[in-house]
Amino acid sequence: MRHSPEQFHETMNRLAEPVQFALTQGIKNARKSNLGAFRTNKKSLLSHIVRSGAYDYLHDNPVEGFILDEGAHKLNQAVCLREEGTGLEIRLAKIKQLTLAESPIPGLDQDPVIQQQRALYELEMQSPGLAIISWEKPSSVDSYNFNLLAIRQSCEGNIRKGEADLLIQLSPGRSEMIPKTSFDPNAIYNYELEDENDEDFS
Repeated sequence: MRHSPEQFHETMNRLAEPVQFALTQGIKNARKSNLGAFRTNKKSLLSHIVRSGAYDYLHDNPVEGFILDEGAHKLNQAVCLREEGTGLEIRLAKIKQLTLAESPIPGLDQDPVIQQQRALYELEMQSPGLAIISWEKPSSVDSYNFNLLAIRQSCEGNIRKGEADLLIQLSPGRSEMIPKTSFDPNAIYNYELEDENDEDFS
C-alpha cells in the first residue's frame, strides 16, 4: 500500500543515517582509488565507486526492516533497498534535474470535496511505488556530510525520469516530526536522475 506523507517521512528518515554512513564509505573508497574519480570528466566513475562502496556497507550492516537487492547491484552497481513490510523500492541515485511542474493552489487541500477525492485516489493506489534518496557530493574534500533528499515518484515515469509528488530533506540522526513545509499534497515535480551508464553526467 502507498505511504502517506507521514509514513514516507518515517521510512525515509530511518534510512538517513545508514545511507549517510554508506555514502561516506563510498566516498572514502573513491578518495583512496587514485583513479582521478573527482575530476569533472569522471563523474560516472565517481558515482560507480560511491555506489559500490555504499552497497558493500549496507550489505555488511543490514538495516532492520529493509532488504538489499543483490540482483539490481549486478547491473550497474545500483543500490536498491526494499522495505519488508510494504515492498517500497528505494534507490540511491543522484538527481540531474528537479523542477516544480505544478504549483499548489492555496487552500485547495482544505476543501472537503478535494479531501474526499484524495482519499478515494489514495485507496486506489495500492502499489507502494518507487522512492529515491538523492545525494550530492560533499563540497569540501574533508567533509563526509551529504545533502540527502527523499523523493517519492508519482504514477508517471520510469526509474530514471518521471514525476514526483513528495520531496523531503533528510536529517541523519534526527527523528523529529515532519515539517509541514517539507511537502505539499498538491505539488508535482519533474525529476531526472543521472544516467548511471553514461560516460559523463554533465
